[in-house]
Amino acid sequence: MDFSTSPLIRIPVLKSASSPDALPLFQTRCPCRQPRPIVDQSGLIIGCIVTPPDNPSYGRDAQELLDIFVEESESDAFSSGELRHKRGDFPAVNFGWTLPNGFQHPINLSDSRHRAKISRICQSPGFRQISGVQNGAFAFWNPGVYDYQKTRVEQVLAEKSDRPPLRRTTPKTAFPTTACNFRRVCCCPHRDTQNCLFGWCAITALGKFDHRHGGHLILWELKLVIEFPHGYTILIPSATITHLNTPVADAEIRMSMTQYCAGGVLRYADNLCSTDRGLRHKNKALYEQNQADRDERWRMSLGLLSTIDDLKKGRRGRSVAAIFQ
Repeated sequence: MDFSTSPLIRIPVLKSASSPDALPLFQTRCPCRQPRPIVDQSGLIIGCIVTPPDNPSYGRDAQELLDIFVEESESDAFSSGELRHKRGDFPAVNFGWTLPNGFQHPINLSDSRHRAKISRICQSPGFRQISGVQNGAFAFWNPGVYDYQKTRVEQVLAEKSDRPPLRRTTPKTAFPTTACNFRRVCCCPHRDTQNCLFGWCAITALGKFDHRHGGHLILWELKLVIEFPHGYTILIPSATITHLNTPVADAEIRMSMTQYCAGGVLRYADNLCSTDRGLRHKNKALYEQNQADRDERWRMSLGLLSTIDDLKKGRRGRSVAAIFQ
């Protein structure tokens, strides 16, 4: 990667205002020919715009996946909770595995009503290509967090247990869970607070729409408005930044494929494949140590992030001391 050809998106220095809503928005235009990392004022990479691979098969496969999404979006099998939710009024199907609140171990997400739909999507070349792009971009631009997440995901998958085997969406993905969003997707302002707070969520836009006039991704606290064309991928810390997207025209369609990791999955791995309550009974000393470490978890998570200079030198994350010098 020639970093000199990847222009940075620097978070603007925001002057104080009587209301955060009064602060201006800054627009980033696409398409760009190289990935564009989003960096904060200290130089830490906190997100990235990823261009489609320069490969004719990617365009064909992404179009085929869009065609599948269009066909499957006409299904009447969506539940009321899948049609209306905190992210907006559009059908969304989540599959893979996760650890929901209140559960004692990870579970496969129920897919009885959508088994054929999910199987068709997962077997498509477009799904595998996009998953590969999302994972590759995560590993390249945020290697410290990628390693942290991938290691723990593999620990959970390798756990010897009586529970049903957990189902990956693709063989080597670091993301346990995938969401497919159908029809004319327009997300309301939200944060995905169940996701890992310092992890990245990977979003790929699919559709037929004019990206100059609709479908923009807005990162609210950063005051960034980003054009988001079909086939592009954007990675963001979705648990900590309020995000939404603008609507497209009535005659247009915009859908999306997203991969993410719940924070509970990583805690489960850190707890020797137990919940907090289970670890307290299994290993009280480790439970107390983990609880004590939580006050400094934010420092640890910042230490996993990288700067452009770190990536040039092959460093995977930064030392905490370097960040606070």
